[in-house]
Amino acid sequence: GFYYGVVTLPLGDLQCIFYIAPLITVFSGSIFLKEKLPNWYILIPSIILTIIGVVMVSQPSFIVDMIDPKGTNESEALRIDGIIAVLLAAFGWAGCTILVRIALPAHFLQLEF
Repeated sequence: GFYYGVVTLPLGDLQCIFYIAPLITVFSGSIFLKEKLPNWYILIPSIILTIIGVVMVSQPSFIVDMIDPKGTNESEALRIDGIIAVLLAAFGWAGCTILVRIALPAHFLQLEF
């Protein structure tokens, strides 16, 4: 997923979208590891800002057309398949992070192969 995103998306946009992975890790840790979530005054703004950032970077056509209906915007909307691939890679990264936390007695190289 990540390498498909590298091929289909500009690198800066790819990295910005991929940085949703730590937020996914926080929620995965809460669900699977029963860890406590951060306080609401930290969690809620981070969720809102992360989602707004991903939406602004991915430039979905329904938002771009509302802002610029004549199509004079020089930037091109990102490919949806690349965005989905990067989001899947972010979920995979979060899953690997949770796996490392679950398998504490295992060496990290055992988890990579």
